Amino acid sequence: MEIRRTDFNHVMAAGWVRPADWTEWKISRTVKVDVPLYRLGDIEDALYELPRIVPRLDWGEVRGARPGEPSPLLKHTRHPGRRT
Repeated sequence: MEIRRTDFNHVMAAGWVRPADWTEWKISRTVKVDVPLYRLGDIEDALYELPRIVPRLDWGEVRGARPGEPSPLLKHTRHPGRRT
């Protein structure tokens, strides 16, 4: 998708992409974290199909956002964005 991690968080918050599955990743002997797994097709659908569903969505504008700038995707999310 060639977008910032923050923008991908907004894509997930809007419900456009959901994990297909989860896996557990062992970080140390005692620490494990759940890691979401995504299907490539789901990501491609978000990239190519969403402009038809959300006509005001401009991936060029999203990709052009610089670090520190608010995401153009903020207006499409279900919760207020936060910087990560």
